[in-house]
Amino acid sequence: MRERLLPLFAPAAAACLALMALSPTASAGPPPAARAHTALTSLLCTGEATGTYDPPLTHTTRQTTVAGTEDYDCVGNVLITAGTGTFSVTQDASCTSLNLDVPNHVTYHWNPGTRSSSVSFPHTNVVRANGLVAVTSTGTVTSGLGKGASANRVVVLPEPDLTACSGDGLEDFNGTATLTILGL
Repeated sequence: MRERLLPLFAPAAAACLALMALSPTASAGPPPAARAHTALTSLLCTGEATGTYDPPLTHTTRQTTVAGTEDYDCVGNVLITAGTGTFSVTQDASCTSLNLDVPNHVTYHWNPGTRSSSVSFPHTNVVRANGLVAVTSTGTVTSGLGKGASANRVVVLPEPDLTACSGDGLEDFNGTATLTILGL
């Protein structure tokens, strides 16, 4: 699944890497030990988003909690190599009406170390095409590392399998995810 969806992220990743190449931390400058103490400027993370639907999605619209975890490998900054975030939103949903376009809040825990960033994503756009659902959220780091920086998250999921939505319903999801934080 991940291998099939990764080409969708190539243009966004190339643009982010080009921006990062212009940043002070990506250019030739102070040695790595000195850069570790400078301010962050940008971060590009790629990975996956997994989670559950409770109750499982069926063909009937009902109040559903979508809870998930995002696991990332990150580049573009010497302070962060990986991160994990969790989220939970509740909305009326079914296999054909899942929008994931409700505001949500994610706290990312960064590796190495004990740093974290809380991000508010008040704006989300959902696009369905070619059997995929692309969920793009934009927001701001509200506290922690990078407070005030802009954030963009894209999660790409397969369209719900309508056959799986029959009977007991669709219980979980798994897709690719990209997180970009600029202006840290």
